[in-house]
Amino acid sequence: MVDRIKAYETTRTNFEATRLNENQAIKQEEVKKTQVQAQEKQTGARTVTSLSEEGKLRSDAMSALNKVPDIRNEKIQQIKNQIDNNTYNVPPEKVAEKMVNKILGFAGK
Repeated sequence: MVDRIKAYETTRTNFEATRLNENQAIKQEEVKKTQVQAQEKQTGARTVTSLSEEGKLRSDAMSALNKVPDIRNEKIQQIKNQIDNNTYNVPPEKVAEKMVNKILGFAGK
């Protein structure tokens, strides 16, 4: 269980780093757009810009990621309730498998 939590935390950290990088890229694009608009206003010229297909996909992906909750509260509450009611059960085979894997150095399995 601890390995799963650590793996989840690592995945979450990587996810957050990716989200941060994507947000920074989006902000840079917005700053660039604002600069172009300001320049157009000063010169009276118009620049035609369009998002690439990749840019559109990234934007859609970021919107979807921002809607995903950071923590699976339902799952956490379910496990807490099981622990409180003494109904939380981990099969002994799984515990033994994790112990053997850890001893043999197969921590991720």
